[in-house]
Amino acid sequence: MIYVVVVALALAAGLMLGIRVDGSLRWVGATAAALVLVGLVAGSLVVEVDAWFAGPVFAIVAAVTSVLVAAEARRDEPAFVSETYGRRVLLAMRTRTSTHSADPQ
Repeated sequence: MIYVVVVALALAAGLMLGIRVDGSLRWVGATAAALVLVGLVAGSLVVEVDAWFAGPVFAIVAAVTSVLVAAEARRDEPAFVSETYGRRVLLAMRTRTSTHSADPQ
């Protein structure tokens, strides 16, 4: 049962980290994901559950969800329009944004 809760919280954190928000509210997603992580750690310390794999499961599910959401969110960018979903996933794992120009100067 604890792993179901961990996976649900990891999905929520991954969604918050993967969504691209433009403007001055960029920090909201990262702050919300950090609050989910702090809540998970505090809850596990209070409940004292012997779930040894809760941390790695949370990290893996949150990371994979974040990358998949970022790849889907970037599908309309000019550099990603002609790419397949698998290629967008690989490109979304890169931290910097790719800017391709049709007219190199």
